[in-house]
Amino acid sequence: MSAASAFKPTVTARPADGGVLVNGRKQPCSLSATMDLLTASVADEESGRRGVIVIPAATEGITIERFWDTHILAAAQSDTVVLKDVFVPSELLFWNDVDDPAGQHEKTGYVWFGLLISATYLGAASLLLERMLQSPKTNAMLYSEAACEIESAMAALEGIARAFDAGDRSDELSARVLFVREAIRHGIRRAAGTAVDALGGITFIKSPDIAYLLAAVQAAGFHPPSRRATADTLYAYHAGTGAVALT
Repeated sequence: MSAASAFKPTVTARPADGGVLVNGRKQPCSLSATMDLLTASVADEESGRRGVIVIPAATEGITIERFWDTHILAAAQSDTVVLKDVFVPSELLFWNDVDDPAGQHEKTGYVWFGLLISATYLGAASLLLERMLQSPKTNAMLYSEAACEIESAMAALEGIARAFDAGDRSDELSARVLFVREAIRHGIRRAAGTAVDALGGITFIKSPDIAYLLAAVQAAGFHPPSRRATADTLYAYHAGTGAVALT
């Protein structure tokens, strides 16, 4: 997952009467067992043009294979969705060069994903703050240290959300999402470490949820774009040598 690209399809499409037949694998695919609709990026087998399909999860030819082996975040149901000669009618297929030539829909999805995934991990880290508030041993200085990381991250996300709600789909906003996601990844790990230290060894031993939350926040950096792609993009963006690459 850490080296994955959000914009390089692993599903291919070939023409069929009234639509296309798609083949490939989407992994990991969250909510694979309970989804009503499947969305996936696809690439035309011949031209390589990219598109997006939105189809009912019960469509013939879709199967689920186990992918997620660790118990951490297992409730996300992030397994493998296999598509074998799945027919997708033309009205459920959106080619980027026709339906999204300026990349606005793609940027919309990218920012949405960045906001949602960052808020999810902030929620896990915030639970550790709650445990600190509930503990009679909590040191106010250590609590404030951890809380500042969480509150700063929340404020940054809220700023992006306000700009997004106002209609911003610029490269600048996409860059801000990358910067904030990286900052949050580091910040929540520091906050979680501080919280666990402050709660002490006995609490860690007696409360399995503390160890679970500490492990869960580590996954914040495993979602695409990869860390290397993010670093290259942010460097080029500030250096003025490249646009924001959503890869």
